[in-house]
Amino acid sequence: MSAAWVSSSVRLPDLVRTTTFRWALGVAGAFVLCTLLLFGFVYWQTAAYMTSSFDNLLTGEVSLMASDTPARRLERIEYRLHDDPRRIRIAALFGADGRRIAGNMESLPAGLPPDVPTDAVVVRLDGQNRETQHVRLVVHPLPDGDVLALGRNNEEIEEIAEIVGRALALGLLPAFLLAVVIGMVLSLRALDRLSDVNRRIQRIVAGDLRERLPTRGSDDPFDQLAVSVNRMLGDIEALIHEIAGVGNDIAHDLRTPL
Repeated sequence: MSAAWVSSSVRLPDLVRTTTFRWALGVAGAFVLCTLLLFGFVYWQTAAYMTSSFDNLLTGEVSLMASDTPARRLERIEYRLHDDPRRIRIAALFGADGRRIAGNMESLPAGLPPDVPTDAVVVRLDGQNRETQHVRLVVHPLPDGDVLALGRNNEEIEEIAEIVGRALALGLLPAFLLAVVIGMVLSLRALDRLSDVNRRIQRIVAGDLRERLPTRGSDDPFDQLAVSVNRMLGDIEALIHEIAGVGNDIAHDLRTPL
C-alpha cells in the first residue's frame, strides 16, 4: 500500500508535466468556457423574453384598469391581489398627494416614468407584514390625479438564474472531471511507453544492438520514429558484423603462413 502510494506520488509530477495532460486540461478549460458562454446566452435570452412578456402583460392590465370606473378599478385591484398564492403580484392605487388608497404597496417610488415598465424596489404590505421586494413596475397617471401602479416580483427570473446555475454545475463538473481523467489515462499510457523506450535505449547504449524500440502498428508519429530508429539500428548492426567479418579475415590471413 505504501509502495503504491510512493510510486503514485513520484509519478504525479511527471504526469502533470506531460503535453498530453496539459492538452487535456486546455481542452477541458475551453469546454468550460464555451459552456459558460452558452449558458449565459441562454439565461440572457430567457430573462429578456420573460421580462418582455411581463412588460406586455403589465401594460395591458394597467390600460384595462385605467379604462374602468373607480369602483370597478378597486374591485380589479382586490381580485388581482386575492388570486396570488405565490405573492408575486403588486397592485396599488395612490392619490394625487401620494397617499395609498388601495393595494399592497406601501408607497410609490419616486422618479418612475409613466407607462414604462421599470425595475423598482417597493415595500409590499400583507396585513401587518412588510417586505421589501424587487419588482417590475409600471405606473399610470389617471385623469383625476390618482396614480395606478401594477407590478410583478422578479423572483421568477432569479429562479431561472438558479436553475441555469444548477444545470451548469451538474453539467460542467462531470465533464471537467471526465476530461481530467482521460488526460491522466492518456498521459500514463504515454509515460509507460516512454519508460519502455528508455529502458530499451539504455540496453542499446550498453552494447545490445539486437534490441529494438517497441512499435504498436498504429503508424502514429511515435511508431514512425521507432521504425526509423530500428532500421538505423539494423543497419548499424549489419555494418558492425561486416567490420567484424573483415577483421576476422585479416586475422586469419595474418595467421596463415606464406
